[in-house]
Formats: sequence, C-alpha cells, structure tokens
Amino acid sequence: MENVPDNQEQVPWYQRCFEELGVLPENLPEPQWLEGEWPEWVARASREVMSAFLPIAELGSELKATPRMLGGILGHQIAAFNALVEPTSNSEKITMGMSILLQPAGGFPATYGDILGDYAEQLADAMKRACAYAIDADYAECSEFFSAFSQGMKQSPSASERTNTRILLALMVGWRVYGRFESVRAVHEAFCKAMGPNLAGNFKRFEKLCQRIGFKLRNRGRPNGSVKKRKFRHRKR
Repeated sequence: MENVPDNQEQVPWYQRCFEELGVLPENLPEPQWLEGEWPEWVARASREVMSAFLPIAELGSELKATPRMLGGILGHQIAAFNALVEPTSNSEKITMGMSILLQPAGGFPATYGDILGDYAEQLADAMKRACAYAIDADYAECSEFFSAFSQGMKQSPSASERTNTRILLALMVGWRVYGRFESVRAVHEAFCKAMGPNLAGNFKRFEKLCQRIGFKLRNRGRPNGSVKKRKFRHRKR
C-alpha cells in the first residue's frame, strides 16, 4: 500500500476513504441544464438522482464512519450502477424514450459524457484503494468491510426504483420545458408517449413522485368544462 502522509497517520483508513470519495462529486462541473437559478424541486430531483448513483455524496458529516458503513455504501453503489446499465427486455424502449424526453433540453452535451467517463475512472480508482486499505487493516476491520461490501452488492435496486430514477433524471434535465406544460397530467402523457405506459407507470404513481420533489403546475389537469362558473342573479328592486 502507498505511503500515508504524516499528518494523516492518526486518521483511520476508512475515514480517509470517506473523505476522498466525498470530494469526488465536487470535481464535476455544473451541467448546462442547471446553470443559473432553478426551482427548488429541481434541486430535490437532483439530490434523489445523486443518491441513486452516488450514495456516498449524500452522507452527512454527523454520521460516524465505520468499515461496515464504507463497505456497504461501496457495494450498494456498484449494485446501483449495474442495475441502471444492465440489459433488460425493455432496454431499447428505455433508451429511446430517454432520448426523446431529453430532446427538449438539448440532450446531454458531448463533452459532459467525457467528463462523466473521467469521473467514473477516478471513482473506480478510489474504490480500489479503499479495498486495498481494508486488506491491509486488521482482521476484524477487514472482515467487517468486506462482509458489508458483499451484502451491499446483493441489494440491487428494484425495477420501480430504476424507473423513478430515470423519470427524475428526465424531469431534472428538461425542467425548463416541462415547467411550461399545462399540468402534471400532460407531462405524464408525454412520458407515456416516449417510454410507453408500462415504463412510465400510471398517473397516480407519477403524480406522487412529482409531489415528493415538489413539482407543481398551476393547472392540475382538470378536464375542460368541469369548472363551475358562478352565476350572478340580478336583485329585484
């Protein structure tokens, strides 16, 4: 294992790993669709997407770092990435649907894809160093780390969680466009048209997801003509 600076010799190896992994997301530039000011619901959607892809970034400083926590997070992160990219019977529909949904926002800039690739390599290197630190640690900490690591890898996100992540990602990227829709129901119809009703889910589920992040539109989708007009009566003199 590489030499550790003198000022970090007293810091537990798993704490150093947490600190190293925690700063990696800060190296990512601000995406084009998040430039300037954006609504609070976009920030909430972004946090949920980040927690799915990068659960390490959502850890609060008040949490006590342990080998078990580090191993579990890294294992679960691998499972989350694998679940989102593994081929399924609906992979082609999902890919096509996502490309259609992201078109209004201009899609993903080509350069950003390269940046994400570099980030993934840095993340993989950091995870390898964490495993190397664990191997060099005493038996109890090593066993604790790898036991949680293997358990985390087995906890693959469910199909519904993956669908929610994709929906949140599309809403987040195209927030300027979808924010101009007449109603949440109209947004759901656009998702159904792009991804298919089975993948987009029913409206109630879609609506609850939007409510969770605070995505609201002035018109809630009430059919035309259902609004009762107030009738005024002339007073008799």
